[in-house]
This record gives sequence, C-alpha cells and structure tokens, in this order.
Amino acid sequence: MKKTFILAIATLLFGANLAHATDKPGGLTSTAVGLPTNTYEVLLSPAYALSPGGAYLSSEMRMQPWEDVGLGLGFGAGELGFNVGGNGTWFVSPDLSNQPAFALKGGMYFNRVATANYFVFQVTPMTSKAFHTSWAKISPYAGLPMGPSFALGGLATNQFTMKVSTGVEFDVKSWGGLHLWTEFGFGILHSVHEIVFGVSYPFNGLAS
Repeated sequence: MKKTFILAIATLLFGANLAHATDKPGGLTSTAVGLPTNTYEVLLSPAYALSPGGAYLSSEMRMQPWEDVGLGLGFGAGELGFNVGGNGTWFVSPDLSNQPAFALKGGMYFNRVATANYFVFQVTPMTSKAFHTSWAKISPYAGLPMGPSFALGGLATNQFTMKVSTGVEFDVKSWGGLHLWTEFGFGILHSVHEIVFGVSYPFNGLAS
C-alpha cells in the first residue's frame, strides 16, 4: 500500500512533461482583485518549465473597462513553442477583512507546443488575500487553470489540462506602482511544472 501511494505521488509530480503538455504555459500572474475602472496594466513574465525544461516569456496587456470585469490580450514564446489569445475575468467577490477575494477567469488561445497546434479553452477559478505592511501590500494568490485543448490537424490528440498555480504579488510602496510577481505552477494533467516571475505596471487610461 505504501509503495502504491509513493508511486502515485511520483507519477503526479513527474508525469507532466513537455511531450504531453498542451495547455498555455507562462503562468497565471493574477490575483482575484481587479484594477480600478479605466485602468490598464502591462505585464512581462519570464518562466522556466521543468521536466524536461525550457524558457518561456509571456507578455500581456490588461484593461478594466467595468468594475467587475477585466479583459486581457497576451502573447508568449520560447523553447516550448508559442501562444496568442485573450481572456476575460469576472471578479465575483472582493477582498474584505473577513473573506478573501474570488474571481473566475476564462480565456481562448492558439497554442503551439513542439510541432503540434492546439486551440485552448481555459477556465480558472482564483482566490487571493492582501496583507498590508509598512513597506508593501503583499497578496498571496492561487488558481486552478483547466480546460480542453483541441488538436488542430496532424497526429496530435485532444486533451484535458489542469494545473495548480500559486504565487505572491508584491506592491512595494517605494517603487512607484511597479508590481513584482513570483509563482509556481504544479502540472496535474497534460501540463508542465513551471517557475514564473513577473513585473507589471498599472496606469490610468485617457479620460473620455
């Protein structure tokens, strides 16, 4: 029984690899709290996928046209391949003293992994909680990106992907609005484990 349990854990930890990964790599780098209305954010996010390994760089432009809904357009490329697509986030509940924030993010992407092409539909429930200190706002967050990857021709097959993403956003008061991100992605189904970093900068849009 003990050996079976250890084998199951080892399979979960090391079974996700590039040969079977079909989801969008590059990390979540998002809390469950939206930007102020009419605010934009540009994000640059380098990542490294483990098993077998490969560098990846993602970029995204985020915007908050409504109080409870945010939009994003992104592109990523690296040793794993590339992806391009968009997403929308519904900020369901705010971060209050007695509860964490909760949001639901949905996205559609074209994803190329090695020589295979996929259309990815991804849904991510997310939660986060901010803690205020004298020098920064620190926001731990977690999400569960999951959804189908539909193969586009060739010998590739359709897959269902799932990953656990957990990280921390740092909003340091002395940095003039610059945010730093650090994150780990734990691949569960047809996804890679990845270490993700990021830097983002929010800015106000032009008044209408």
